[in-house]
Amino acid sequence: MKKILSVVLALVLTLSLTTFVACQPQADVSIGILQVAEHSALDDAREGFKSVVQAWADENGKSIFFDEKNANGDPNNEETLAQSLAHSGHDLLLGIATSSAQKLYGNTEDVPVLYTAVTNPTVDLGGLGTIQGVSDMNPVAQQIQLVKTIVETLHPEKETIKLAFVYNSSEGNSQKQVQLAKAECERLGGFETVDVTATDSNTIATALSGSEMVGADCIYVPTDNLMAANMNIIYAHATPNQIPVVCGEAGMCEDGEGLVTFGIDYYKLGQQVGEMAVQILSGETVENLNQFYEKECEFFINEQNALALGMTLAQIEEIQDAFSGE
Repeated sequence: MKKILSVVLALVLTLSLTTFVACQPQADVSIGILQVAEHSALDDAREGFKSVVQAWADENGKSIFFDEKNANGDPNNEETLAQSLAHSGHDLLLGIATSSAQKLYGNTEDVPVLYTAVTNPTVDLGGLGTIQGVSDMNPVAQQIQLVKTIVETLHPEKETIKLAFVYNSSEGNSQKQVQLAKAECERLGGFETVDVTATDSNTIATALSGSEMVGADCIYVPTDNLMAANMNIIYAHATPNQIPVVCGEAGMCEDGEGLVTFGIDYYKLGQQVGEMAVQILSGETVENLNQFYEKECEFFINEQNALALGMTLAQIEEIQDAFSGE
């Protein structure tokens, strides 16, 4: 009976996969995309990628199908989706964020895999052979200088800045950014730093209410997937306490939560990995990709939040002028 059951299950799985593939729209090119969670930075990277690949398809008279999956921050769901995408007959796979790239690569041996929005690929993806892509490592040193400028503008009497690093302690990308940020704080001098960490959305508010946050002059949030998806919780704590929030990327500020950033344009980041995809779809191998990644950083400040913190328009313009030329 066990043998019979095993055969039946195998047949069901095979039929399911066959049916799944058959139900996909017929296209000249099929690309599977796995995204760890939904938030503006990763969404922008995905759309930037698609814009370049779609333009290539249009220019070459090809139809294209994007099979887009979002794990919504659930590791188990992410693994299941990775398995599905890896066995769906796609020509190319894209992992958006570290865990998605890792899971896609771990489930396929013969489909090219690209990544984007991976902060530390040398460490996190370095052992995965031929996987290629573009990193979203932040200009951390400039962001810490931005923290210093913001606090000195709001509180010129401060001799020491208490800076709270708010991040997911389980995300390697965040750990790396915080490590670099602490080194820059030490180099500049005049900082007291504390870690305020959480591992899921249910523990963020509790972490922000802890003793570490007492007397904090500023919050720094790196490009952390958990925090990016829950900036409203950080905003709810920071606003009544008049604490400015400096973020890793603009999407954390544009929706009214963070205050300011000097960071990467994720749409352009996605476009650059899109160019790599075009090379593969045109016949190039992953090993021989022409990597031309150039980091483009932009300044963004949420003027409404700045005014609410007590900044004047003149101060806002002065800070913007100082960092727009970086």
